[in-house]
Amino acid sequence: MKKFIKKIQTVMEMMSSNEGTLFTYALAYSIIVGIAPFIIISVVFVGTYVYDVSQIIQLLQRYVPADLILPFVDYIQTSDLSNLWLIVSLLGVSIWVASKSIYSFLLLSSEQDGVNINHFFLRILACVYFIMIVLGIMAFGILIGYVPFINKFTTPIVITFFFVFFYRLLSFKYTRFRDVIWGSAITSIVLILLGRLFFVYINQYSNYQTIYGPLASMMILLISGWIIAWVVFFGYCINYVVRDDTLPVQGKHRLISILEKTNEKIDEREEKFIHDHIERSRDQQSLPKDEEKSEELQD
Repeated sequence: MKKFIKKIQTVMEMMSSNEGTLFTYALAYSIIVGIAPFIIISVVFVGTYVYDVSQIIQLLQRYVPADLILPFVDYIQTSDLSNLWLIVSLLGVSIWVASKSIYSFLLLSSEQDGVNINHFFLRILACVYFIMIVLGIMAFGILIGYVPFINKFTTPIVITFFFVFFYRLLSFKYTRFRDVIWGSAITSIVLILLGRLFFVYINQYSNYQTIYGPLASMMILLISGWIIAWVVFFGYCINYVVRDDTLPVQGKHRLISILEKTNEKIDEREEKFIHDHIERSRDQQSLPKDEEKSEELQD
């Protein structure tokens, strides 16, 4: 019982700390910024080749106001995106912007796991992981749209396995199923409950339309982004306190080894560059002194 209470206290300390608060805000901002690129990717690519756009809209309406989604989706559908270079550039920018939230998680995970990786390589890794997460969301959407047994009772199970995939992907050293299952299960349950309660409150009891007018949807989007970020970080904190450090670590040893070796080579090059720069500056400073001495000897 004491261990359980101590773990709860650790989670609360992580959530209420300055670093945890700043990380939650940064993650919420990244989620909000990444919504538009995600919709673009979903409508242009996923909605064209995988499943119907209406299923994407139904999935997003659980957490994002429909007033913000529908006009943007209509604009994307009516735009001429037949140009190959336009599609490639749009996809590249969308992935780079939307992967910022993954990058924030990788920064935190690398610090918690004691892995020293260059931030540039973390940014590239975030883009790769974002593509993998989009593929996971596509698979989740296909299950919801085409598998008949996916309902309100089995949806939490599917979302739980998605977050198992999500948290395992973002951890460097703790990737066992038992290391991420508790946070994934709690995240999926809390996210579903808060999502439904939040929109019931917004639609039936709140007066956001009266207070904010046309900005009501934007305010709801900001609050939704913060709630999602808070719940996802809450699940990460649970995984952090539940994982067993006494067991052998089954992490991404090969990936860590490659990234750390690359980081060491970059550090060596930077140190060599700084050393050469210092030596050159010393040589340049010594030249005027040698010239002065030679002039004095000539006199």
